[in-house]
Amino acid sequence: MKSLTVFLVLILLSGVFAANSRAQEKKEQLWLIGTEVIKPEMMNQYMEINKELQAICKEVNFPFDFQFWTSGDFKYYLWYPVNSMEDVSKIEAAWDSVVVRYGVEKFKRFNDCIEYTEDKFATVRFDLSYEPESPRLKADERLYCRWQAFYLKKGKEKEMEALVQKANAALKAKNINDATYIGYGRIGFESPVMILWTFAKSINDFWDQETKNWELIKDNFKDFDNEAITYFRKEEKKDTWWLKDLSYSKSK
Repeated sequence: MKSLTVFLVLILLSGVFAANSRAQEKKEQLWLIGTEVIKPEMMNQYMEINKELQAICKEVNFPFDFQFWTSGDFKYYLWYPVNSMEDVSKIEAAWDSVVVRYGVEKFKRFNDCIEYTEDKFATVRFDLSYEPESPRLKADERLYCRWQAFYLKKGKEKEMEALVQKANAALKAKNINDATYIGYGRIGFESPVMILWTFAKSINDFWDQETKNWELIKDNFKDFDNEAITYFRKEEKKDTWWLKDLSYSKSK
């Protein structure tokens, strides 16, 4: 969300999920998330200005972390871990200060790049997520994220959560060392929707590990999958890549 002409926020996330889980011992983490859809012919200008804005964030100690992701189809996603929805106005005010320092007239070039934006909220549920004791990947190796949105039939959330817990137990029993994070889409999403995020070094790494892990768990998960399908209205999948150089952490 870069304000003055409010813009920003959607999708998940690199090592921040694990950091919030371990360090804060929270049951869930709320995320302000947004999508920027870019005009194809303005891509170079969009990337150039984002790098300049990110440099200013470092200079002024921007008070909120954010993760920058793309799905490679002219859509860019920003994720802010927040304590409540009331943090939106604080983030907007922080961006106002950055934009003023950058130059309000100069910033108009940024708005020229944007086709449209979306605002959404989601929660990561650590009690439903699977985090192995010895993860295969370090936080900065999570360069790719496969996210899946499962739009549930109304009233099926508890049954789905119970199934997720059984699946997590099966993953632990087989010593699967790839983490899986699960949460819910909130404001801005069709409800109810459960979202699953899985990380890898690359899309090829994801499919290699998926194949290896499936061989270990397929006997259990065939029944899990058959049951889960009865709770779904529809399913969406997306490949996303982390833009590390455009992401920001106030602690670094």
